Amino acid sequence: MHFCDFSDGYTYMANFMARVERTAQQQAQQLFGGEQMEMLAINEQLAKQVQEANVAKIVSEMPDLLRARNLQGKTVQLRDLLAAMVDQFQWSYTRSEWMAALRSLENSKILKLNGSEDRDNVVICRRIA
Repeated sequence: MHFCDFSDGYTYMANFMARVERTAQQQAQQLFGGEQMEMLAINEQLAKQVQEANVAKIVSEMPDLLRARNLQGKTVQLRDLLAAMVDQFQWSYTRSEWMAALRSLENSKILKLNGSEDRDNVVICRRIA
């Protein structure tokens, strides 16, 4: 268990834990599944599908999270938004999935990313569908 008052440490630890969890799952599959070379491409495709499903889940829940945190029409630092996402999703998702979801929300005009560094600002739209 990880306790941290600093949002960067909180999000980095969540990302680390998600990656460890996935690595452990992959190693268990390889150990008990007797993975062969032809299965590598299939496993890669399955991992991509899981990642896409994870991003879609984050995207679907983000409007509720933004409303619950009363962030409509506000500008926040990316680190604070990521910390809110970790509060919501724990270490179920990696930073790459969080960022892919935020880019999708940006394409939907729900928010505007001013970069991908933790100190960069994110502008949240006033109306969230």
